[in-house]
Amino acid sequence: MPFTFSEYYDYRTQLNNGVSRNAADEFSNYMRWGGFPLIFSANEDDQRQVMLESIFDSIVLRDIVTKLKLKNSYQLERVLDYVIASTGSYISGRSIEDKLVADKVDADSLPKILEYLHGIERSCIVSVVPRFDVIGLKVLEFNNKSYTCDPAFINYKKSLISDLYGSIYETIVFNELIARGYTVRTGSVYNKEIDFVATRKQDEKIYIQVAYEITEKNREREFGNFSAIKDNYPKIVISRDKVPLSKNGIIHRNIIDFLLDR
Repeated sequence: MPFTFSEYYDYRTQLNNGVSRNAADEFSNYMRWGGFPLIFSANEDDQRQVMLESIFDSIVLRDIVTKLKLKNSYQLERVLDYVIASTGSYISGRSIEDKLVADKVDADSLPKILEYLHGIERSCIVSVVPRFDVIGLKVLEFNNKSYTCDPAFINYKKSLISDLYGSIYETIVFNELIARGYTVRTGSVYNKEIDFVATRKQDEKIYIQVAYEITEKNREREFGNFSAIKDNYPKIVISRDKVPLSKNGIIHRNIIDFLLDR
């Protein structure tokens, strides 16, 4: 896997002769260029862009083509573009097929699309995460979200605009939890969404909501969705806000502080 933000930050500090860099500036760089060490051997953005394209085309795309023994990669590329652009969203073979048809792309059969999706997942480019009923304690069928392994791929395939930040934050937190050894699922509580239900070891569990920022419009959703969960495991809301917003036993963390927390 590429570097997590804390690994990236340590790496950038070492390149700076051990002098700590501005964490907020580095997080902005990380959101744009991700955690592939090779990219930061270059100092100019145009060089980094060429390296990112090379990683995607030469390593990622060709790796899947080889594993799936494909003669033509066009359909795979369209599926891969859609899955990466849908990071943090619910996907299925059927939704991919519908997207290809809507874009007037000759769609392969549904079994073939699922083969592409499994190949993408096996190559560690994207994680497909099941949804978990927190109250019923069961995995829900056909409710999977996708998370891309590195934010640079999202930026490469989709313009980095403000309404995408929430999805990128969610993706970065997901990859951080995986790096910390958690098994991660998305959660559902009486049809209210919990972004992550993360478990580790036998009796360690945390519930996490991720938002770009907390506003009057989303405050009730981000904090209130925890209300039906009656156990005592930690419940955390993560956002860019620097002012602590913890309330009613629900912990609020600034995303940079959370990612750099050892």
